[in-house]
Amino acid sequence: ANVSGTAAVGGIAASNNIANITTAELSGSNVSGTGVGDSAHDVKVQADDSSNIYAGAFSVQASGAASIGASVVVNTITNGVYARVLGNSGQTAQVRGAGDLTVSANSHSSIKGAAAGLAADANVGVAGTVVTNVIGTSVEAAIDKNADVDIGGTAAVLAKNSDQILTVAGSAGIGLGATGIGAAAAVNVITATTRAQIGDNDTNGKRTRVDALGASATTVSGGGLDAASEPLNRLSAFRLAVEFNAPNPN
Repeated sequence: ANVSGTAAVGGIAASNNIANITTAELSGSNVSGTGVGDSAHDVKVQADDSSNIYAGAFSVQASGAASIGASVVVNTITNGVYARVLGNSGQTAQVRGAGDLTVSANSHSSIKGAAAGLAADANVGVAGTVVTNVIGTSVEAAIDKNADVDIGGTAAVLAKNSDQILTVAGSAGIGLGATGIGAAAAVNVITATTRAQIGDNDTNGKRTRVDALGASATTVSGGGLDAASEPLNRLSAFRLAVEFNAPNPN
């Protein structure tokens, strides 16, 4: 905030960036989920990312001659979330079990930003506000590269993206004697790649194989997964990033 008897010029800028890579992976490994007694143990490979940015910028200028104020906020999230069961050039990944296999990758990123500018003057008041938010995430769940799956339950390969942006931008220019100008602009962009797959990158003439004997069909989906029972054998990767930026005046 600037207050002057002649002219007041000021601005505030806030910039925030999150770039996470979250991976849960079985690569060239042998995993057995065979139950003991009547128990059918499940195997889950799960990667989750919940990144959040909360940012605000507010500018107030007041004078007796001319007031000019600007507020600028730029927020970006560029994450990768990967859950995979993969073979490699030397060894096939094997998953054996009496229960279910779930390979799931989920992104729940969000940006919540606000910016406001006020310029008040006895003559000329000019205020401008610009907010730019960009989320670009890559979400992938896969059984691939010569993986060999043989289970007694069902197999599910699930990728889900529920990223969101919420923006509030406002500006007011007050000129009591001459001119008051206020302008505000908000630009929000979400560019996401969400992919669930079995096979497609096999090597050495081998093929990815999934043999699931459960009553339900094998599922490959870019949608969501309802709550399920907690598996016994679980490989999980969790990343939580929360950033708050209280900008400083220029």
